[in-house]
Amino acid sequence: MKLVTALGLGTALAMPAFAGSPAPAPMEPTVAAPAPAPMMVARNWTGFYVGGQLGYADLGRDVSGDGALGGLHAGYLHDFGNGFAAGVDGSYNWGSSIDVSAGALELGSLSQVARLGVRAGVTTGDLFFYGTVGAARARVPALGNETGPYGGIGLEYALTDNWRLGGEILYHRFNNFAGNALGADASATTAQARVSFRF
Repeated sequence: MKLVTALGLGTALAMPAFAGSPAPAPMEPTVAAPAPAPMMVARNWTGFYVGGQLGYADLGRDVSGDGALGGLHAGYLHDFGNGFAAGVDGSYNWGSSIDVSAGALELGSLSQVARLGVRAGVTTGDLFFYGTVGAARARVPALGNETGPYGGIGLEYALTDNWRLGGEILYHRFNNFAGNALGADASATTAQARVSFRF
């Protein structure tokens, strides 16, 4: 009996001690670490390429005319690896649907426009923004041939390592077209879409 009483008294004395002990700290919710941001893989733009282009041309100054202009192009682009690329580009275009006139005088169609120039600009991922300048040679059968400068801007998008899709807006100027007696000065603004294959 004394043993039972002693155990009961010990338990009663121990209860306040347990009751006053601090409560365990609440568990902090586990937060998953954020996934690393995907790294942009640098596109290598270096290589030779060939392709085709199709668009619209509008003639002005002493002559007038507008219509479809399309053809082929080829060139080489070098990627310097620091967000800059530059190269040479040449194209040959047919504009047989563009009827050229000077006032009431019909001069036939714009039979060809050939261009050779350079383009340079910045690369960012799959995009290439560039400016381009060079020389163009146009032919209108009634006026002959004339060479003049051109310049403009373009944008190219890399669909894959080999295929490129882009567009250009160019301005051409031809003074005193072929020294013709008409003294025809001509300008041409072209907007063309381009598809290229890089080797």
